[in-house]
Amino acid sequence: MPPQSEAMDVTDNLRRRKGNEALVNTGEDKFSWRDVAEHNSEKSLYIIVDNKVYDLTNWVDKHPGGKEVLLLMAGRDATAAFKSYHPFTDKPRKILEKFEIGSVIDHEFPTYKPDEGFYSTMSDRIKEYFQSNKMNPKDPWPGVWRMALVSLCALISFLACNNYWVDVIPLYGRFFFAVLFGICQAMPLLHVMHDSSHTAFGNTQNWWSYGGRLFMDFYAGANMTSWHYQHVVGHHIYTNLYQADPDLPVSDEGDPRRLVGRQQWKNVYKYQHLYLPPLYGVLGLKFRIQDLTDTFFGKSNGPVRVNPISTYRWIEMWLAKSVWGLWRI
Repeated sequence: MPPQSEAMDVTDNLRRRKGNEALVNTGEDKFSWRDVAEHNSEKSLYIIVDNKVYDLTNWVDKHPGGKEVLLLMAGRDATAAFKSYHPFTDKPRKILEKFEIGSVIDHEFPTYKPDEGFYSTMSDRIKEYFQSNKMNPKDPWPGVWRMALVSLCALISFLACNNYWVDVIPLYGRFFFAVLFGICQAMPLLHVMHDSSHTAFGNTQNWWSYGGRLFMDFYAGANMTSWHYQHVVGHHIYTNLYQADPDLPVSDEGDPRRLVGRQQWKNVYKYQHLYLPPLYGVLGLKFRIQDLTDTFFGKSNGPVRVNPISTYRWIEMWLAKSVWGLWRI
C-alpha cells in the first residue's frame, strides 16, 4: 500500500499530465494503477477488475445501471464494487470481457484474496430466496410509503419545535418535537439515502439518484456525490483499512479519535468514551463543510481520489446547499 502522502498527491500528479497524451505504458498490455487513474472521465474510462484493465468508454451510455456509478469507479480498481453490484448473474462478466485491454502491475490500495466459495454460495441462496418468494430486492415502493409517513411526521415536528402552535404546545413539548424531528431526519438517511447510494432503491438510476439526493442534499444539507466517494468507493470497499477507508483517521497523530493501533497514544484518549459521543453529535456539521472543502474543491475524500465533477453536479450542490440553508438555518 502506498504511503499516505503518495496516495494524497496522486490527483495533483495526474493533473499535471497532459489530457489526451499517449498512455504511459510499462510494457505490452501492462498498466500501472497511475496509468489507469488518468482515464477517469466519460471521455476516457478505464477500470480494473481482478487485475484486468477494461476500457468502458463506449459502454458508459449503455450501462443498464446508469453512467453515474461507472463514472464513480472510473480510473480505479472496481473489483469489489463490480462483484457486489452484480451478485445474481454472470451476464455483466461476459459483457465486461469484451472490453479487456490489458492487465495491471500494481495497486493503489490493498487487494483481497479471491472468494473461495462463501460469497458465491450466499449470493446463490439469496437469489433463490428472492425468486422463490417472487420479490424484487430493489422494489422502491415500500420505502416510498414509509418515507411519506416519516416526512409528514418531520413536517409536523419541525413546525412544532419552531414556535408554531406556541399557545398550544408548552416548552417541554417543543423539546420533544425537536428530538422527534432529529429522528425523522436520520431515518431517510439510514433508509432511502443509504440504499440509493448502493443502487438498491429502485431498478433505474433515476430512482436512486433523485431519491438519494432528495434526502441527502435537500433534506439534510449534505451531498450525495461526496457520500459516494466516502462511503461507496472508500468505506465499503476498504472497510477499516488504515489510509484507505475515509472513515478512519488519515494520519498517525492529530485526530481526537483513536481507532487504530498505529495512532500515537495520548493520555486524552483515555477519556474518549466520554467526549466522543457529543463530538459525534456535531459530526453532521463537519460533513456539510467537507463536501465543499475536500470533495469539490480539494478533489479528495480522505485517501480516496475524486474524479472530475460535472458542471451539473456543481450546480446541484450549490442549489441544494442554498435550499437547505433557507428552510433549515
